[in-house]
Amino acid sequence: MNGFYTLTKRQGQGCTYIVEVKTGDLDWAGTSATVELRLCYNNTTCFVYIPDLTEFGLAGPSHKYFQRGNLDFFRILTTKNCHDVCRIRIGHDNAGIAPGWYLEYVKVEAYDGSVPKFENLFVVYQWIAEGQGYTLQLDVNHCPIIKATAAQFASVLPSSAI
Repeated sequence: MNGFYTLTKRQGQGCTYIVEVKTGDLDWAGTSATVELRLCYNNTTCFVYIPDLTEFGLAGPSHKYFQRGNLDFFRILTTKNCHDVCRIRIGHDNAGIAPGWYLEYVKVEAYDGSVPKFENLFVVYQWIAEGQGYTLQLDVNHCPIIKATAAQFASVLPSSAI
């Protein structure tokens, strides 16, 4: 098992995540690349991996997603209960004629049936591109930092360091 949730095509079996992706309104901001997304519920664990986000697009397969100024919506159905998404990892495969992408934000909403469970906004305002100091994958992390107690540190540090 890879640790990722099983995705389903049938509504009502688990949590529904609505993902809103805003591409910037700059020259060459849109991308021809395949965009992937991971949803994570803590600093280390991602539970949903989507290798091609367009497969979950609400505008249908003929729509051109991730183009300049677009606000695109995606529905991801899982077979499990909702998790609060506090971290995302989003990127692309750098394929196509114009793969560079200027991403403004990603918003993730979770629903248990029609009941809203949470909503998180991940502000990016950054290029996802190769070269010029950019990267093809971005981590946007809002997860709380868990502070270790002195006793927890003592159990992993050599006694000379205490």
